Amino acid sequence: MLAPLMLAALPAAAATPPAPDVSLSRCLRAAQGGIEAAQCYGEAEDQARAQQARLLTTMRAKLARPGPSGTDYPAAARLLEEGQAAWEKYVAADCRLLETVFGDGNAQSLASAECEVKHYVARNRGLEQIRKDFLD
Repeated sequence: MLAPLMLAALPAAAATPPAPDVSLSRCLRAAQGGIEAAQCYGEAEDQARAQQARLLTTMRAKLARPGPSGTDYPAAARLLEEGQAAWEKYVAADCRLLETVFGDGNAQSLASAECEVKHYVARNRGLEQIRKDFLD
C-alpha cells in the first residue's frame, strides 16, 4: 500500500539537485587534480549563488505583499536587503582574510572558493528556514 506512494515520490526527489555542498563533496572525490578541484568549487559556487538568487527572489516577492495582522512586511523587506548587503560584505572580507593568511600559491584560490561555498551554503540554509517558518 505504501510502496506506490513512495515510488510516486521518487521522480520529484530525483529532479531536485543536491545541495551545493553535497555536489561539491561528490565532485572533489572524483577530481583527479587541482584543475578539476577548482572546477568543482566553481560549479558549487555557481550553484549556491543561483540557489540564493532564487531564495531572495521568492522572499522579496512574499514580502512585497501585505503580511498577516501585526507584521510589517515593508520593514522586513528593508531588513532583508540590509542583512544581505552586510552578509555579502562579511563574506568578501572573511574570504579575503583567508587568502592573505594563506599566501600566494596554487591552492590559494581553492581555499578562497571553499570559503565562499561554505558561507553561501550556510546563508542559503538560513534563508530557506526563514522562508519556511515565516513566509510560507
